[in-house]
Amino acid sequence: MTNNEIDTAVGAVRAAISQSQKPTLTGGQIASIIRSAAPNLDVRAAVGIPKGSGALTAFIEQYLSEQLERIGKQGMDTLHHVKGREIQTPSTLASPDIWRTFVSPNSKQHLVLSISTGLLLSRETAASSDDELDIPKATTVEHDTIRAEFSKSLPSQALARLEEHLLSDAKFEAWIMALRTHAPEEVRRWGHFRRQRLSELLQARVNEAQITTALRGKVLAQIHASEAAAYETRKGGGKGAAEHEPAAIAIVNDPTNEVLGRARWFAHAAIDRLSYDELRALKIPLGALLDVVHRGT
Repeated sequence: MTNNEIDTAVGAVRAAISQSQKPTLTGGQIASIIRSAAPNLDVRAAVGIPKGSGALTAFIEQYLSEQLERIGKQGMDTLHHVKGREIQTPSTLASPDIWRTFVSPNSKQHLVLSISTGLLLSRETAASSDDELDIPKATTVEHDTIRAEFSKSLPSQALARLEEHLLSDAKFEAWIMALRTHAPEEVRRWGHFRRQRLSELLQARVNEAQITTALRGKVLAQIHASEAAAYETRKGGGKGAAEHEPAAIAIVNDPTNEVLGRARWFAHAAIDRLSYDELRALKIPLGALLDVVHRGT
């Protein structure tokens, strides 16, 4: 297709979206609009993706971003907001990405509040207009403060065991592994403690924002829905995932080393299930063994 043909087809699609009157559209609904308004449009050719997934997403981002903004999921499909249209019940559209972005200081995503629509969004760009407001994410320092508060709340015996095997300046990854090893009875309480403190912190961010009381209520409803969705998603992995949920969540959201923490937690969980013969067959670098002996753990 020529550029003129693509531009004409895109114009027809934009007009059809404007005429739909719906405040939100799923990816499937957008694809249907494209087929109806521009039946000769080759979406893959327009975005240069001849095979595989991602062509529709790329098309929306490249040609329809002035009209549409991704706001979450509806079932397994991506949900988009038609900019400028009010959504009556934004809490029902809350994505777990809102919660995940807030608790991840190193994430490239930003948490942005659209004042006119009342939507809290997780996206790659910060607030860019007077109608938008950045909601600061939890910082690494705040994560460390929450961890310190939890440590102080530990029973004296559990705290003594933890301190015996942990350096005073230990990073989160070492701390959570020590907690799982030397005070496993406290791991689940840590998960709940951390979740509650982060939820309170996010709510405080919203309460401090210069917005109306009505809008604040809408945003807080989205936060509660997003938090619930994030934890329900993690529980969906079956019984084993539910049993280890607090530890898994804590490591996955490690603000200093998310990927490494996740890999080590899964490795630790797998080793716990190995037989004696399987353990003997493991190949472990000598340096790692020496480090363990040196630290006395």
